[in-house]
Amino acid sequence: MTKKSFKTGFDSLLCESREEAHSYSPPKKENKPLETRATLIVESELFKSIKAISYWERKKIKDVVNESFKDYVEKYIARNKELKDIPQ
Repeated sequence: MTKKSFKTGFDSLLCESREEAHSYSPPKKENKPLETRATLIVESELFKSIKAISYWERKKIKDVVNESFKDYVEKYIARNKELKDIPQ
């Protein structure tokens, strides 16, 4: 009985040639705006409302929150005429 070689893996099953199996290039990334991951504490009822809005509008929760943050910042700047940076 001969010993089987499993060096080629699943790629050999899915690709027609060996060169095709090893010519992987990652998908190109879109030019997305820089995002920061943050943890926030939100009132339960407010969060339920945000979840409902995101469900019915077919949007991600993060997109609904981003829109509300942008609206708040725009209103703040309209009231105060400027937004000062935080001193570091």
